[in-house]
This record gives sequence, structure tokens and C-alpha cells, in this order.
Amino acid sequence: MSFSELVTIIGCFGVCGVAFAAIGIWALCRKTPMHFWAGSTVSAEKISNVKKYNLANGIMWIITSLPYFASAIIACFDFNLSLIFVWIGVGCTLLLIPVYMLIYKLFSVV
Repeated sequence: MSFSELVTIIGCFGVCGVAFAAIGIWALCRKTPMHFWAGSTVSAEKISNVKKYNLANGIMWIITSLPYFASAIIACFDFNLSLIFVWIGVGCTLLLIPVYMLIYKLFSVV
């Protein structure tokens, strides 16, 4: 693998990791409920504990970022092994919606 290919791969994986981690940190720092869907909002009146709700959201996003960071680091040493972490990251990304729905259900006021 050439140096330019390696830099491109590390950059792509790293950008995904940074984006997901940034969303997670933003969720942890918010005072109002973190929303998941673009253009939507979650009313504080609909959430039983906003701080714990945002904590759960932040953890969800940060956990999703970890395989992408791992794949970027591992790509420096073993590209094929890094692809395993990319697929784990894709799986985590696909799980975001059901996990968020569970978090919303746990913290929503009935």
C-alpha cells in the first residue's frame, strides 16, 4: 500500500471517528435534550431526566466512534485487520437508530 493510500484511509476512518465523537461530546455538554433526527427537536417536557438522557446519547455516539479510531490506528500496521474494525464501525452505525429509540423510550415521560 502506498503512502498516499494509507493517508487517505487513515483520514477517512479518522474523520468518521472524529465526527461521531464530536456528536457524543456535544450531547454530553447540552443542557437541553439531544435530538437524533435532522431537523427535529426533543422537548424537555417529554424527557424524565435530561442529564441522563444526554449522557446515554453521548455514550452511544462515542462508542460508535471507537471502531473508526481503532481502524485508523491499526491501518498503519495491518490494513486487513483495520477493515474488520471498519465493519464493526458500520455495524455500530447501523445500530444507532434502534439504540436511540431504546434510549428515548427509557427516558420519555409516558
